[in-house]
Amino acid sequence: MLTAVYVLISSEKDLYYEQTLLSVYSLRKHNPDINIVVLVDDKTKATLKGKRAELSTLVSEIKVIDVPQKYLPKERSRYIKTSFRHHLEGPLLFIDSDTVIAEDVRTVENIEAQIACVNDYNCPLYQRRDKDKIVRRINDVYGVDISEERNYFNSGVIFMKDTPGVHKFFDDWHHFWETSHTSPKECYDQPAMMMADIENGHLIKELNGGFNCQILTNFKYLACAKIIHFFNIQWEGKEEISPFYKDSLYEEIKKTGYISEETRQLVDNCKTAFYAPVMYMSKEKEDFLSTLMGTTFYSLYKRKGILYKFIDWGLKTLQWMKHKI
Repeated sequence: MLTAVYVLISSEKDLYYEQTLLSVYSLRKHNPDINIVVLVDDKTKATLKGKRAELSTLVSEIKVIDVPQKYLPKERSRYIKTSFRHHLEGPLLFIDSDTVIAEDVRTVENIEAQIACVNDYNCPLYQRRDKDKIVRRINDVYGVDISEERNYFNSGVIFMKDTPGVHKFFDDWHHFWETSHTSPKECYDQPAMMMADIENGHLIKELNGGFNCQILTNFKYLACAKIIHFFNIQWEGKEEISPFYKDSLYEEIKKTGYISEETRQLVDNCKTAFYAPVMYMSKEKEDFLSTLMGTTFYSLYKRKGILYKFIDWGLKTLQWMKHKI
């Protein structure tokens, strides 16, 4: 039987518990009989009481994993994420906490792959605008050139079977993660996952994008989305896209300990829970904003200081003079 897996490292000071609670609620709504296991460390387990107790009523098990005390919270999360295959039996579907489940996910068991993921940003590596940055990062850390690789997988949703090949994959993933991160701020798991995939002869197969619709970067799979992945990252303006990007939604859950009826309705209609209008940016505009000139002028615009006002006045004056000539 398929088991859905979450990893939760959280305290009362963050919103990760509330995000996980909402994702688990949506998963249980569309998959009432699915087995759900939440993996935590001992520090997180100790906080799951009072207004943080609701999660235990929705899951099948909250399982404590031993994590070296030297690691900080983000590292502890990645430590469990890159090694949890050894703690559970049977087919597993790992799901990140910053998700909303929109449909039945159990059909994932029908695929033949030992392990399957969706491409990061829902597109092949060669289509990524930041491909060079990804290639450079992995080359700097591991000394491997991935410029000719087609796939760079997102680790937010992973289906896996219980095979020796998958267990070895996790051994390698954990090894590459553990030996490469240099600080709590530099403990990314996706580069390490890619290295494990290469090491194991590209064991990861591509999963249908509907199982990991990464809405911040691609609407392509929204219509068929089974899992909508709202990136839990710093991304300017994302609060203008959907209520699920607003901290206030999760702060309300933190305050009450429960998911309100209004939020439940958002979950029921998660494929249309977006603000309007949402403005798209062309590649040329994004490229400009990525340049030194673009970032400088945008920074001036946001501050609206004396220098910005002077430049704005000057440009408007030139425009006025042009029309007068």
